[in-house]
Amino acid sequence: MFLLFVTHLAIVAASAQVNPHNGYIITNSNDTIYGTIDYQTDIRNAKVCVFQKSGDTTFKEYFPSEINGYRSSDNGIYYVSKFLVVGGEEKQVFLEFLVQGGLSLYRFVDEDSNEKYLVVDKEGKVAEIKKIDRVINDRRALKATMQQVMKDALPMFGKSEDTQNDLLKLNVTKKQLSRIVKNYDMNYCQSDGDCVTFEYDESKTRNLVVKLRIDCGLAINNNVITMIQPYDDNTDRDYTLSSISPVLGIGGDFHLPKITDHLYLQLGVSGYSFSKTKEFRYWEQLKKTGKISYLGIKESLGVVYSVSPKSLFSPAIKGGLNLCQLIQLKSEGFSPACSFEKANTAEKLGWGFFINAGGNLSINNHILGLFAGFERNMYNMVSINSNLYTIQLSFTL
Repeated sequence: MFLLFVTHLAIVAASAQVNPHNGYIITNSNDTIYGTIDYQTDIRNAKVCVFQKSGDTTFKEYFPSEINGYRSSDNGIYYVSKFLVVGGEEKQVFLEFLVQGGLSLYRFVDEDSNEKYLVVDKEGKVAEIKKIDRVINDRRALKATMQQVMKDALPMFGKSEDTQNDLLKLNVTKKQLSRIVKNYDMNYCQSDGDCVTFEYDESKTRNLVVKLRIDCGLAINNNVITMIQPYDDNTDRDYTLSSISPVLGIGGDFHLPKITDHLYLQLGVSGYSFSKTKEFRYWEQLKKTGKISYLGIKESLGVVYSVSPKSLFSPAIKGGLNLCQLIQLKSEGFSPACSFEKANTAEKLGWGFFINAGGNLSINNHILGLFAGFERNMYNMVSINSNLYTIQLSFTL
């Protein structure tokens, strides 16, 4: 039920606004209109800007001929309208603005996912750099290829022979080329206008963002254990043993910012323990004491839905599956024929599910999360079913 609910939310989010960012468009008369930009794929970003003006309730598409550009408030998105030869034909497209300075850098991705970069000096001279496959075994052939790729750009970096050599060795990527242009501008600028006045924030434009997460919490662990008691006509009996124990873990949050800010995946590994003594009756008149103890390792895969991910505090729900492994499993006072010590590794393997509700608090680019929930894990081969009520505190770096 939870996964169906999350899937429905994902479909609604995808149909409404895929990846909203606060920002603005720049009109052809250089007016600024603030609102929300729907940040999409590189190919679509070059063709159209999907924008919702502040106060409006719907998004509208703007094409390169209709506006001068669009930009987010956090330096993660900046596109400008320019004419470019694409497939032998001059077209007006949106170029991704990467660095602005004495030398400026733009990027364009065509329909076939081919990348090209444009280096522009302050006089307006343009040099084109195409991304190529560097899998060339012959060093001379690779050097000749790179000289051809960089032939128009090399003179623009004429004040630094080291920079020119770096370009010939460069694996042409957005990150590497932006770094070289930025460093050159900062080292050889002669006025404020020549120095870097804008640099895109790479972290805002990644396809995948992975964040380390540390978890801790408490669990009320109710274990229902089915065992045969020879003291009482060899019948199956269920015993419920409850205990409160700490849970410690580490994991990762996997965000897809170009798809959605509301949904993300969580992976985690945690350790937990259980120890409880139980008094039970047999032959109706007599009593006996039994004890169950174990340590466990749990691997979890879940989906989190955050209601307002860009707010200071965002309510959230999450759910997923567990893979559990019991270790150091011991039983005392129960039937020797059902002793857990005889169980092998595979028999002590279990699975389960969890569902939690809570919220995330943003603290200086980190996230403090607090969740409460229910979890059920089943170890059928050793006849243990665990129902847990959890309180979890997490800190995402």
